[in-house]
Amino acid sequence: MLRAGHPIGPIIAAARLAALIHAIAFLPSVSALADKPSSAAVTHGLALYGEPALPKDFAHFPYAYPHAPKGGALRLGRRGGFESLNPFNARFGVAPQLIIGNVVESLMTRSQDEPYSLYPLIAQSVDIDDARAHLTFHIDPRARFSDKSPIVAADVLFSFELPKSKGRPAFRAVFALVKSAVSLDDRTVRFDLTGVTDREAPLVLAAMPVLSKKATNVERFDDVDMTIPLGSGPYLISEAKVGERLVLRRDPDYWGRDIPSQRGLYNFDEVDVDYYRDGAALFEALKAGLIDYHEETSAARWSTGYDFPAVRNGAIVKEVLRPGRPTGMEGFVFNLRKALFRDVRLREAIAMMYDFEWINANFYGGLYARTESYFGESDYASTGRPASAAERGFLQIFRAWCATTFSKAAGDRFSTTVRGAIARSQSARKRFSPTPATSSSMGVCKRMAFRSRSKS
Repeated sequence: MLRAGHPIGPIIAAARLAALIHAIAFLPSVSALADKPSSAAVTHGLALYGEPALPKDFAHFPYAYPHAPKGGALRLGRRGGFESLNPFNARFGVAPQLIIGNVVESLMTRSQDEPYSLYPLIAQSVDIDDARAHLTFHIDPRARFSDKSPIVAADVLFSFELPKSKGRPAFRAVFALVKSAVSLDDRTVRFDLTGVTDREAPLVLAAMPVLSKKATNVERFDDVDMTIPLGSGPYLISEAKVGERLVLRRDPDYWGRDIPSQRGLYNFDEVDVDYYRDGAALFEALKAGLIDYHEETSAARWSTGYDFPAVRNGAIVKEVLRPGRPTGMEGFVFNLRKALFRDVRLREAIAMMYDFEWINANFYGGLYARTESYFGESDYASTGRPASAAERGFLQIFRAWCATTFSKAAGDRFSTTVRGAIARSQSARKRFSPTPATSSSMGVCKRMAFRSRSKS
């Protein structure tokens, strides 16, 4: 949802970037891809494969507008709350996502136009050998924390060692792969990744948030802490009320405003974030004009809830945003530690008994589509055409994870299993007097039976 008159693109991109950087350590390992290292060292950026798309002398990210006017305030709403301003805490406390990227920066920053490429931020350049065994970051001499103190190698090493021992488990797992981390001088840090086959590890290190060694309380790092962190980012935290409100104020002396990866972004003078207990309360805040931008996640509310005066008179603009990148998937996930679910025929039957078409039409206004590919919204999404040689080569790494080959016999067993599950459901229906909810369930089974018969 967009309210007219607010150029929100840069700050929303920044918010998504912050969330993505925070999630990098949680991405699945791609160590199976490590048998073909890059043919040349990269000095101006890092990519998971090949080289970054942008040249060394790029002026700004393609989606940024370097001449955007600066000023004004953006009002956002979030569901839930927060109880800490430390997003790196491994034990207690939920922290606002907007801290990483907006307040605390990383060595390098991700381009939203590329699958997985990072460009200079605190690190002015990076050296990496063909084997990706040694990674050297050169700190930008202009890089400063908001108190004007310079960012030096000691801060980077501190930001590596502290999360390695007290940070979240995902950080610990990746940082533990590093054989050594040393400072070559005040502005140069080298990481030894000898023997590490995970090509993602250098990018995780590049996306490591940099903390101030002198301003971070090591003893209280594991505590729920509302101390305002000292960062180097474009915003300062000017107000924080536990579970209620977070206010970010743009730093007029931000050191990185003119570097290519930051140019044209972070244009609002102030970003106010109010927190609401649930989605219904957040939606009412939008209707009342208390927030400027809202991403709707309820298909039912999107279909039926937006017929109110502000939408009809154009004060609120309802718009569909397509991300243009893989968005994940939803489905059944069975606990295979339970013997009941180890039988593939049972899992197939349960999946077939879910009447997606009826539920989508009656509850979600037909807004959902079946997942056709693990790579939807990308160049590798299923299109019905035969895969190219390059695609087949890339997809080989996923064969052991999710690929299943169905023979004609397997297909026959699949249909038989579904019919058996339906028959058992119908038998149960005869034995018990169904409640309305059970009756609805049996209706789903009956409709599934008709389709199953037509396919067999």
